[in-house]
Amino acid sequence: MSNDATTQERKAVSTTLEVENYIDIYQIIAGWIRFADAKAAAVLTVSGALAGLLIPSLNGYLKSVADPKPVQFYVAIFCFFAWLLVMLYSSILAFLCIIPFRRKGVHPALSHCKHFHPASISVHYPLDDPEKFANACDQLTMQELKFEVTSGILVDSHISSAKYQRVTKSIKVLGLSSVLALVYLVLIQF
Repeated sequence: MSNDATTQERKAVSTTLEVENYIDIYQIIAGWIRFADAKAAAVLTVSGALAGLLIPSLNGYLKSVADPKPVQFYVAIFCFFAWLLVMLYSSILAFLCIIPFRRKGVHPALSHCKHFHPASISVHYPLDDPEKFANACDQLTMQELKFEVTSGILVDSHISSAKYQRVTKSIKVLGLSSVLALVYLVLIQF
């Protein structure tokens, strides 16, 4: 075996190992995306629970106040509506985290990962023609696959970053809404 053949074989093995490592990195990023979505779902659950507790309490509070103390009554009403607006804003941010990521209406992986990213595969290859996809994958070189996997890492890294920015802000806003809800609940007790 010549040195050129040995060098080529080592390079092919090296590229294969690189692709495997990149796929592992891609899977970690996909896990981050799922975790951000789960956090956003938790925010929506907490918001729904707070709404289920506070919204009915307003009607009872308004009916029970025969002679409202002006300052306490108006502060309580202000806190309720401030909580409602802040909670809605937090929920919108959580929904924006959960919805599928698009850039100008198109998933960013479509043009770069035809054989690797699920969003791109589903657009380029019909479900009822698996041979077309299998043949296209067979024609890929390891270097081309490496490019698609690294492109998928780049795309999903941006998706993960955008989702975490939204869910982090949503959680912070939920914290503010919880404080407003607590003040409201304290005020309506007296």
